Amino acid sequence: MMQKHSYSKKKKKLRKKRLRKIAITLFGLSSIAFALVGGKTYWINAKVHATQKTLTRITQEKTELKQQVEALDAEIKHLKTESEKLQTVLWRFNPVIIPESMKN
Repeated sequence: MMQKHSYSKKKKKLRKKRLRKIAITLFGLSSIAFALVGGKTYWINAKVHATQKTLTRITQEKTELKQQVEALDAEIKHLKTESEKLQTVLWRFNPVIIPESMKN
């Protein structure tokens, strides 16, 4: 009976060692998987944040450019009206022809 008891103790120890090795292996694998998933998530979040910053900057630039375009359109309209006013004044005057003898 003694042998049976010591055999079962050895078997229990071997089982514990195997279970410990399996537990350590599973823990290591889960740690690696967690690190990979966490790293990928961090990288994706960083990319999303950078993209959001870029979109915000581009939106601000777009609004600034729209304001500049509106200001330039207003200036063009103003210049067109000024040009029309000048055209109405200029048609009254006859063109001046300078003779060839007076050009020098």
